[in-house]
Amino acid sequence: MKRPTTFMAQDGYLVTQATYLSDLDQDVAICLYQPLVGPAALSLYLTLWREAKQPQQFSKRPPQTRLLDLIDVDLDGLFEARVKLEAVGLLKTYSTVDQLGRYFAYELYAPVAPNRFFADDLLGMLLYDKVGETRYLQLQGQYELHPVRRDTWQDVSAQFLDVFHLTHVLQRPAQSDGPKTQPAVSLGNGDGYDWALLAAMLTRTGVDQGSVDAQRAGLYQVAKFYGLDVPSLARLLQHAADPLTGKFKLKAVQNFAEQEFSTGQANFRPAENAATAQGQAQPQTGDATQTQQPGTTAQSQMQGATATYTPAETTLLKQARDLPVREFMEQRKKQKGPSMFVSRDEEWAVRDLSRRHVFDDATLNILIDSIYQTNDTINEKYLNKVANEWAKAGVGSPEAALAYLKTAAANPTTSSQPRSRRNSGRPSRQEAVPDWLKDDYQAQGDALTPAQQAELDARLARIKQTDKKGGNQQ
Repeated sequence: MKRPTTFMAQDGYLVTQATYLSDLDQDVAICLYQPLVGPAALSLYLTLWREAKQPQQFSKRPPQTRLLDLIDVDLDGLFEARVKLEAVGLLKTYSTVDQLGRYFAYELYAPVAPNRFFADDLLGMLLYDKVGETRYLQLQGQYELHPVRRDTWQDVSAQFLDVFHLTHVLQRPAQSDGPKTQPAVSLGNGDGYDWALLAAMLTRTGVDQGSVDAQRAGLYQVAKFYGLDVPSLARLLQHAADPLTGKFKLKAVQNFAEQEFSTGQANFRPAENAATAQGQAQPQTGDATQTQQPGTTAQSQMQGATATYTPAETTLLKQARDLPVREFMEQRKKQKGPSMFVSRDEEWAVRDLSRRHVFDDATLNILIDSIYQTNDTINEKYLNKVANEWAKAGVGSPEAALAYLKTAAANPTTSSQPRSRRNSGRPSRQEAVPDWLKDDYQAQGDALTPAQQAELDARLARIKQTDKKGGNQQ
């Protein structure tokens, strides 16, 4: 993320806390959040918490150069650390300008509880990707509680009024606002998928329903990406669930889905008649809560709606809308060669872009097709570069995507083609050839006057005379 020009080192800053920070919170920040945000961001976080305990004065606010010195980073490093903390819900930043200039207010939030951290789809999955399975399980076990309650025990605990008796009741003083709600870090709830049917199919399988509800958003992303109907998702959950506890990890569900899809063990895409017979809702092409992309103009949408398409383009649009992203990728790869396959890096890159909700699935499929037209594989860096170009151009539908591709083909300088390809049509630069390099060049001399010729003859005579005497005088 590029640092904005309004974020300057000489700008002032203030620190405030929206929640309280305990020793456990600090331990969670170090063990669970540091692998996500890095040491510089964690150093900034702990430094700001220390300064939050000190009185804040608007008129004597320090400049951000103080933070640069404390955590030993440059301005870009400070901004990168800040946005990482914001992304994981540990910080909110506010900015304004007064008589002393611009300043930033950093509002701190405590980390979520460990059980909420591991249940969160984004935080838990990102930690798994960062530290690997072995370390992930170690951290999960580190914060796991081990209750010793037995069903035969009776609760004989005393209640408050059994112990304390109020003789004087004072009027409750006005209370200030309590701790603010933790900034949300989630993927959405997957509206449109038949969760009731899934719960019914899992009733006698031993799969923990609470684990399903807690990870509904992540499960919906997997179902949408692979085109999983409810029975297929239920089968994968049974494979991924722990046989003793019934709980499962979302990463395991993803791995089973990719394994079965890659080996062709199951046909995930639900047929319309099968879905109708079972009364289930299809995984939607795009997230139900997805809004039109910022920058999408009515003109670009109109271009796609009113354009006339060739038979090949019509077929492409239909397939882009009908096929899940993973199946569309596999189909396009097989068209390039029967023995070719989608690699794990390609699958991960496209799935990561899908999770960001930059485009709906149909538009994402058009993007995949356009890359496969000129490349044998999908590179994550190149995929994100093209996706950013499309988002900047306001591409918000498959029709708008085709219109953008046609415009880019007519004006190659706006596309993501390699520089050598874009410049291949340029006329080569022609340099003028000097006369002295030409084959028929002859040196031209100026004619001497009689006086100049006489002086030249005299000099030649003196030189010859000098050579005979072996001297150096003229």
